[in-house]
Amino acid sequence: MPQADHQNFIIYIFIGIVAIVILFFLAVRFACFLNAFSEELKYLNFEIQRTEGAERQIWEDRKKELWHSLFPFGKYK
Repeated sequence: MPQADHQNFIIYIFIGIVAIVILFFLAVRFACFLNAFSEELKYLNFEIQRTEGAERQIWEDRKKELWHSLFPFGKYK
């Protein structure tokens, strides 16, 4: 039986390492997404402050689309 316990331990260690690597890459991808999202939001807020009238409404609509893109199946043009 000690051999089986040793093999199970190695399998658990391998699964743990794979899980840690996957979580690391997911965290990096999420951080990149947040960075891109915040940069786009800053740009849209700048354009909203800069403009007036009909053009301002266009930028506000784009900002609304950006926020809606956070939902599943949401698209941002």
